Amino acid sequence: MKFLALDIAFNNTGYVLFDRDLTIFRIGCLTISSHPRIIHTFKVPTFKSHQQDMYDVGKTQYVATQLVETLQAYSFVVQELLDQTCPDIAIAEITFLGGMSSKAVTLMTSAVTTWTINLWVRSIKLVSYIPQQVNKFVKEVTECSKVTKEARKKCVEYFIPDMPSLGSKGRQEHVTDAMLVGIYHLVRIKELDLWTKTQ
Repeated sequence: MKFLALDIAFNNTGYVLFDRDLTIFRIGCLTISSHPRIIHTFKVPTFKSHQQDMYDVGKTQYVATQLVETLQAYSFVVQELLDQTCPDIAIAEITFLGGMSSKAVTLMTSAVTTWTINLWVRSIKLVSYIPQQVNKFVKEVTECSKVTKEARKKCVEYFIPDMPSLGSKGRQEHVTDAMLVGIYHLVRIKELDLWTKTQ
């Protein structure tokens, strides 16, 4: 059985294809940087609450519009990866959107929806976890008091000491987060012994 672990984002989606033994078959980041940006933001003036026919000088709000062609481009690279990897199950850590800006929410919602639809049409099961679940796991493994990027990396290295590198620190963090939720899933379904290193 092949698992596709994902760190979903609209640019630089980290992914790792692996099996029950944590043998990694493919690793990388999806990007659509060569295409038009999905979000264009522009300022519009807001009205004073007590005088609707007057502009409130100095106060503006951001309005975001989606580019359909960029959504199509993103969907294309997702489809291409799924066709090449043919996973049995996809696993993702879905971020809670409450603390994000409207622009970030739009990006993340579009990305998650694109993945969900493309997985669904291929009858590939998507298992999702929230950050609180994964972070609790990191604390148990690393015995850290606060979960940081370094703690997440250390947790992955506990199970995979020779984790492949992409060379780019930014992209590597996305891949590390993807692998982390993949490991967590295997622990949850009892395929991996939490207290036994693979080395």
